[in-house]
Amino acid sequence: MAVALLGALTAACAGPGADRQVQSLDLPTEQAQADAPGAAETEPGTTAAAGPAPATAESDTGSPVGGGGLVAVAGPTGLRILRADGEVVAELAEGLVVTQPTWSRDGSRLVATVIDPAAGTTEVAVVDAVTWEMTAADAFRPYFFYTWSHDGRFLAALGPRSGGGTSVDVLDAAGAPAANSSIEGGSMYVAWEPGGDDLLLHADDRLFLVSDLEAVEASADLGAVGTSFQAPAWVPGTRDFVYVAGSGDPASTEGRLVRRNADTSETADLGPANGAVNLAVGPGGRRAALSHAGPAPEVNPASAVAGLVQAPVRPERVEVVDLTTGERTPVLDGLGLWLEWSPDGERLLVAGIDDSGFAWHIWTGGTLEPLTTLTPTETFARNYMAFAGQYVESPRLWSSDGRSVGFGAVDGDRPVAVVISADGGDFAALGSGEVAFWNPG
Repeated sequence: MAVALLGALTAACAGPGADRQVQSLDLPTEQAQADAPGAAETEPGTTAAAGPAPATAESDTGSPVGGGGLVAVAGPTGLRILRADGEVVAELAEGLVVTQPTWSRDGSRLVATVIDPAAGTTEVAVVDAVTWEMTAADAFRPYFFYTWSHDGRFLAALGPRSGGGTSVDVLDAAGAPAANSSIEGGSMYVAWEPGGDDLLLHADDRLFLVSDLEAVEASADLGAVGTSFQAPAWVPGTRDFVYVAGSGDPASTEGRLVRRNADTSETADLGPANGAVNLAVGPGGRRAALSHAGPAPEVNPASAVAGLVQAPVRPERVEVVDLTTGERTPVLDGLGLWLEWSPDGERLLVAGIDDSGFAWHIWTGGTLEPLTTLTPTETFARNYMAFAGQYVESPRLWSSDGRSVGFGAVDGDRPVAVVISADGGDFAALGSGEVAFWNPG
């Protein structure tokens, strides 16, 4: 999925949509924020700014957009925590490079990679969402992806392997190593079991299940699946997971969506999943959103043998798949670059590309409504959207109450964090930012 999408994302980010403008809130300047009451004077990368208590899902921010909870905004430097109305709750790691801000699933903590270019250091920083204190642990490697276990006791952290490829390390809640070894592979995708501590890994073309997080080398090999660069996904409320099984032919793009039980290995075929696949399982476990290539157009065999035609183009499509019956509901004719379910599982955020550039939609079960045509920042597109199937393993763009979505977008030639009403109404910018993720708590 990632390799196939990079070209499309690059072209779309440079296309007509890159000139679209966003509405900015009347925010204080950086100097005014620094001089505001409660702003702490602290050493870079180690502190928190005093501020209001965290908003809850029931909070009314008074924003023209709405959306309860908090938004973490990173880039170009530093990390800011804001409400939907632009109120700054905390500013952290000022002047440092902050990547991969990732909330715990209950919203009580946030982890990020913090880089100090001057000192040449890379740290795993964990922020307490009540006190806004930030603690740091030395990073074993420059991690480029985090995901919290559902109980918040562990982190799975992906980073570059020495000599090439990817390694996954299991960290404790403070960002320090919790396991005595790493699991390494050419490509690596992970998924935490909902309600448990089992960690499912897709390493190269094989699946592994890690049940003892302090001895990851003892993981169970679940066998080859014939595909790589694809995130598996658990089915909430069950011991089942879904993945894409390839044909075994390296030259083939044919695949099948398979549901498998982690204990019995019993499988169910849920239909085709061809080409570049993007997959997101809904929080209720009833259905999954699937972007993949549709059936190939029919070609006269004689013409094909004679070399009179090129390989047929297989149009992309987004469908919702019933995870029990395999029945499919069409959503979008085109590639789904980002698929993420709302917290209640009733709506689906879909990012695609049309002739003008990016096009964001919300699917409500019967209709697909346009949301916005804002272009994501290059950082969000390249480092996150190209791996969307992995990132939506935990909540990212939806507010916890389902009222809004947010992400890093382009405003002329500058990156800004935007929040947008899910009903297609108002949107506003929260100031400079490469990426923006809502607190799911």
